[in-house]
Amino acid sequence: MPANLHPCRISPAALAVLTWAVAGIVMMSLAADPPASDKRPAELSGKVVAVHDADTITVLAGRQQYKVRLAAIDAPELSQDFGRKAKQALSSKVFGKQVRVETAGRDRYERVLGTVQFLPSVVKVTSRA
Repeated sequence: MPANLHPCRISPAALAVLTWAVAGIVMMSLAADPPASDKRPAELSGKVVAVHDADTITVLAGRQQYKVRLAAIDAPELSQDFGRKAKQALSSKVFGKQVRVETAGRDRYERVLGTVQFLPSVVKVTSRA
């Protein structure tokens, strides 16, 4: 053990490193949990207004658009084999439909991650009298 260190003391350099490490951990934890105003809703309902590829859609909820990455789906990219066919298949199922999205956080591109459910459509029935 060096002569200038006491067994119960930390060197100034080690203390500086420890201080910066703790500050970094605090900053990362604050960044991981944004203020309530920045959080995505736990659930959103709206109309699918765009299909970007086979696993990403845009939902218009009120006046706000949300880019939604379908959770637990691994689909080919547009440039990969069957990528365009996969997008067409998803589009034929969801485009223009009313959906509910149960959100599960965000991905690295800040898209909402979620499970999409169709909302029942309202059918108007009129009678001729």
